[in-house]
Amino acid sequence: MTTGSDLNPAFAQVRFAGLRFTPLSVEDTVAALMARAPDATFAAFVTPNAEHAFLRRRDAQFRRCGDTCWISTNDSRVLGRAARLAGLDLKFAPGVYVVDQMFKTAISPNDSISIVGATPQIVADLVRQFGLTMVVQHIPPMGFINDPEAVARAVDFVVKNPARFVL
Repeated sequence: MTTGSDLNPAFAQVRFAGLRFTPLSVEDTVAALMARAPDATFAAFVTPNAEHAFLRRRDAQFRRCGDTCWISTNDSRVLGRAARLAGLDLKFAPGVYVVDQMFKTAISPNDSISIVGATPQIVADLVRQFGLTMVVQHIPPMGFINDPEAVARAVDFVVKNPARFVL
């Protein structure tokens, strides 16, 4: 995986509550994600919340994953308010807002999308609503993050199904 600083050093980065943030608005995050070339190497976008601050203290691998994401926007009103008290403006750009905005304003029917999780009905509804033509899905078992074999199958699916967007 490429690190955030390798991908775009122009994004401001701040640390708060042990987490790295790129304080972008929803609109700026969507613009950055859509500006990436469709065939660019894989880069992760994460939206840390208060639980992430707790998990990163206990799990070194979780911490490394968060620290290597290309864009890391604030998904917590609580963290946002606390950061304001410390003089930081993290902005509020939760993943659900970003993805919603991408589908409504930017993703084209021919953008390739790989989805890990959700139900077949949800994916069928997305395909129908947005006229998507290049969507594949992998449905791992519930709690798969604690099953190394299931995680390996999910990663293998993503590797074998390169897409502009992996959700």
